[in-house]
Amino acid sequence: MATEDIAGSDQAKNDAGDLLDPQEIRASILYLLRGQRADGCIPDRVNAEGQAIYSTGGEQAPLADHALDNGPFLAMLVCNYLDLTEDAGFFSQVEPAVRRGLDHTRRDDSGLVFTTSKEPQCPYGFTDNDSIMHCGQVRHLPAGQTWQRFFTEGGVEKGTYQNGAFWATPLAWVVPTIARCDRDLATDTVKAVVGDFRARGIAECVNADYRRPHSLASR
Repeated sequence: MATEDIAGSDQAKNDAGDLLDPQEIRASILYLLRGQRADGCIPDRVNAEGQAIYSTGGEQAPLADHALDNGPFLAMLVCNYLDLTEDAGFFSQVEPAVRRGLDHTRRDDSGLVFTTSKEPQCPYGFTDNDSIMHCGQVRHLPAGQTWQRFFTEGGVEKGTYQNGAFWATPLAWVVPTIARCDRDLATDTVKAVVGDFRARGIAECVNADYRRPHSLASR
């Protein structure tokens, strides 16, 4: 069970209402929290045997110590569950652990999430400070830029995956943020990505001549 994927499914349930039963969401939160590390780090995923894995990559060869989005994704999952069920008692039960997960996320003095070259973690776009859209999806890096170094040998081709492709995953928080200032633009963004998915199928990330299909987190 991946924290990002279950959070994305829960957000979709808030919108569509037919993907997950509230009790399944509740059980998923508790299952993920059982894997929380002593320092507060939320797992990237917990496997069927109950083993917590904190970074992307293989279980025996993780790409980093942890992914920086684990805590925020779990917090979003809990908030969405609360909006759906109004289960204040459950929120009170898990809030201290969720807060420790958020406090574990590394920030600089400005409050922005960051990672260092000496101790790099998987940032998943939290450290980006600019972006553009393609078919309603958000570029993972500032326009025209690509990564100079990678966790894995050989890296990722420019313009693909997390090296310059466009993602629907962050729309769960990008669209509400846009809507605070421009509801029409937020609506047009959602319409664009829905139109793209209907025409070409649901994708994890896309670019002009590139498409990585079928991601639970994008649904």
